Amino acid sequence: MIDPAHDRLDDLVLAAGREPAPDRTAALLAAIDDADLAPGVATGRRRSLERRRALGLIGVVQLMVAIPVLFGLDIAVHSAREVASWQVALGAGFLFAAWRPVRAIGLAPVVGIVALVTVTTAIIDVAGGSVSLASEWSHIVEILGFLLVRGVAADADRALPKSSPRSTATHA
Repeated sequence: MIDPAHDRLDDLVLAAGREPAPDRTAALLAAIDDADLAPGVATGRRRSLERRRALGLIGVVQLMVAIPVLFGLDIAVHSAREVASWQVALGAGFLFAAWRPVRAIGLAPVVGIVALVTVTTAIIDVAGGSVSLASEWSHIVEILGFLLVRGVAADADRALPKSSPRSTATHA
């Protein structure tokens, strides 16, 4: 039979040797925020920051493209607002990905599809004579945005920990 006093003594000895663990919450949260910026080496970090700044600029330009359409200065008011809504969302997505680069990983396929479809329709419209080539310049912003989102996403993906097979599969 186990002596209850012995169990109590074991509990007291174990408890006396324990010190409260330091609160590392702030340091861990700071490390998570830094992970968005730091791909690991100085040159990669600089390139990542440059891509993020360029993506932020593209986000602002995308919003500027949307504003005249949003207020019906280019086409029929309803259609203009509908198109402008998508343009605003795209510009806001660029800005958000520049601010939080890890989010670019999920944004890249969406922006790629938007760029592909709008460029395809622009080519069809220009070839059919319904619009001039000069009127389709705004699609350059979408293409540049897509390329920058891909670059920012790649930088962010490299910065994510790859310590387990699950994290590698999740972020591939």
